[in-house]
Amino acid sequence: ALALSTNANQYLGAGRSMITANRLDRANEIFNAGGKKYGDVYAVNAGFMYYYSAKGDYVKALEYGNKTLAQASEQQKATIKANIIKIKEGKDIN
Repeated sequence: ALALSTNANQYLGAGRSMITANRLDRANEIFNAGGKKYGDVYAVNAGFMYYYSAKGDYVKALEYGNKTLAQASEQQKATIKANIIKIKEGKDIN
């Protein structure tokens, strides 16, 4: 379980580590929990972008990628744009 004083970025990190460990079911649980707690924010949408990409659902990954881009800081935009290009090409971003 995540610590009591978590933030949305910690859910993103924990979920991405589950994707790396090929535990997509657990990643989905973590991203859903983050979504319930924080709602429609950058870290939650980014998590789902990575999750759906890992599943090969590039339509959903693109949907979340576009949401993430709209919420991204200037420093984050180049990375998200590069991810969106890969997703559109049908390539996993993980």
